[in-house]
Amino acid sequence: MTAIYQLIERVLPGKSWQIICRLCEADQGRDTYSVGFEDGKLLLCGNNQGSLAAALGYYLKNTLKADLSWCGCNLVIPETLPQPVPYRHCIEQKYR
Repeated sequence: MTAIYQLIERVLPGKSWQIICRLCEADQGRDTYSVGFEDGKLLLCGNNQGSLAAALGYYLKNTLKADLSWCGCNLVIPETLPQPVPYRHCIEQKYR
C-alpha cells in the first residue's frame, strides 16, 4: 500500500491523511474499484494498487473536476477533500 499513498502525496500533497485505501476482492477475476466516504475521509477501494490508482483518478476527475495531463493541470486542492458520490466500477477487459 506504500505505492498508492506515495502517489496520493505526489498528486494531493499533504492530503493522504484524509484518505483511506483498502484492498477489496476482484469481481469474477476482473479489476474493480470504488470511491466512497467513511469516518469523514475519502475511501478508495480496489483489488490491487492499479485499481486503487484508477479510483483516485475517478475521484480527481469527477469530484474535484481536475484535468491532469502531459499538457498541464487544472487541479485546485481544497483544504478538506469533498465527499464524493459513491461509485463502483468493474473493468470489463480481462487484459489491459
